Amino acid sequence: MGAREALMSVLLAAALAGCGGTPFEYRSQREIPAGPGLLTGESGAWVVFSDKKVKAGPPPATAQAVAGGAASVPAAEFREFQEFREFRRWKDTARDTPEFREFQDWREWKAYRSWKERQPK
Repeated sequence: MGAREALMSVLLAAALAGCGGTPFEYRSQREIPAGPGLLTGESGAWVVFSDKKVKAGPPPATAQAVAGGAASVPAAEFREFQEFREFRRWKDTARDTPEFREFQDWREWKAYRSWKERQPK
């Protein structure tokens, strides 16, 4: 056995001894790990709708409104709902106005100007 083969045997033994013998659990990078994640929440799964966060106690104002009539809805919530409804109506009707078209032209001009500035001179 030559010196070269002996050196290779020693290096191989040192490399194997350097592993330390600690167990390693392999997990593919393509698999989703178990447990909570950035977007999955505490359950570790996608939740579209959950009623678990509803506090136990008196029924919410909307349930009281159904049971007792519209007078039991808090005024602030009703006002906010009306403002939202008015905003949606305005948004749907504002698309065909000259102001909206002018705004779209302005956005196109800004995009063109930005593109033109990035072009080599």
